[in-house]
Amino acid sequence: MIEITQQIEQTDPAEYVVTILKDGEEYEKEVFSRSNAVFPAYRTLINVLRDFEDDTVHVLTDSAPLAREFNNTPNPNATMLRQLNDVVARQGLTVTIEHNNAN
Repeated sequence: MIEITQQIEQTDPAEYVVTILKDGEEYEKEVFSRSNAVFPAYRTLINVLRDFEDDTVHVLTDSAPLAREFNNTPNPNATMLRQLNDVVARQGLTVTIEHNNAN
């Protein structure tokens, strides 16, 4: 099982830094400008999941909207959710996403 922690920090209005930890070690860091908080959460997770195949991945995220959309009845118009689910299926992954309520 792979443990992913997604930390999202707002550094300026409409600017976010997303840090991905894999099994406790920094794996990826990306800055998003002129964005809302949800897009960076999806984009970084989609990019990271492309690195794995046929595995189980547990994600702990600061993004309540990401966790809520992934775990509840999906909105058929949620393009980023559809892209995330496509990557999960294509890579043969079993993914759980949990919101880090501490943030």
